Amino acid sequence: MVYRIDDVTAVSSLPPVPSDNIGQPGFFTGGSTAGQSATRVRFWWLNMVQEELVAFAKAAGLEIDKANNGQALAGARILFAAAERGVAPYSTTLAKLLGGYPKYAVVVDANGAFWVSQSDGNMTVPGADGANWVLFFDGYAKSDALKSLRPLSQIIQPVVFSSGGTYTYTVPANVYGIRVKCWGGSGGGGGSAGNGSSGAGGASGAYSEGIYTVVPGQELQVVVGSGGSGGASGGDGTGGTTSSVQGCCTSTGGSWGAGATNGISPGYGYGGTANGGNIWNVGGQNGQTAQIYRGGLGGASFGCVQDPAAFASMTSQVIDGLISWPLGGGQGGYGPGGKGARGSDGYVIVEGL
Repeated sequence: MVYRIDDVTAVSSLPPVPSDNIGQPGFFTGGSTAGQSATRVRFWWLNMVQEELVAFAKAAGLEIDKANNGQALAGARILFAAAERGVAPYSTTLAKLLGGYPKYAVVVDANGAFWVSQSDGNMTVPGADGANWVLFFDGYAKSDALKSLRPLSQIIQPVVFSSGGTYTYTVPANVYGIRVKCWGGSGGGGGSAGNGSSGAGGASGAYSEGIYTVVPGQELQVVVGSGGSGGASGGDGTGGTTSSVQGCCTSTGGSWGAGATNGISPGYGYGGTANGGNIWNVGGQNGQTAQIYRGGLGGASFGCVQDPAAFASMTSQVIDGLISWPLGGGQGGYGPGGKGARGSDGYVIVEGL
């Protein structure tokens, strides 16, 4: 219990420590038959112990409670956690000393939730009705998700899904929020058939990204879209398929590039669309129209590049398409029997926060 004595004999102000009958600092004794007196427990010593415990609880932002015998331990846990995270607990005492918390001050409450002051001279208590504070992660996650903040030594390694297929992601222990990055599968390039013919490039899949609230042990289905096939001689490619994370975001695949039996194919693929991301929703890049001396380049996925220079030295009359690096649509083929390149599979990264 952390509580000031409320006996009828107690006084309202802290009495000074007396200067008489003071000996050397030492330890309590119960006395002895050799004439050693038992140590007296003095009022001023009890006040020191009491005030140390009260200060501990108040520094942690706790309201002292006569019926609660666990407040010293609770205060220690709050203060240690706050020090580890670099954020001080809310304190009414500090608020009075400061004349109120300044705008944008960050504090942690007794439940481990982080709050941001919305005004200067803020004397209100975080979480109370009408209080001028907002949750630090308001808009992304609240309450339990705030428990996921952790020191660098406890960072959860991200899980990467890089091949087309369906998987299960299980939320690790003590994780209440995840960050998802999701690329859709990309379309294949079109093939070419005749002399001087060239196929169009396939488009890249979309990209979505967001932060979402979860609970430990929750299982989420992860789908990684497959890349579309490149077209054979004169044939169209096929489209990439959708990537998604259950309850989070979706990135559709890019469409295919059209093939050409003679001449240049104008039918480039169209980029995929993104939904559900609360940070990014980026459409895929369209494929390129076929060129006179090569197939159209595939659209590059978000964060990736097309590289026309990679094709500049090609002089062969039959060129199979290449893929954008490292993710994207397939390039169209060029010349008799030129094959369109396969689009890349999608890509999903899930990171526990």
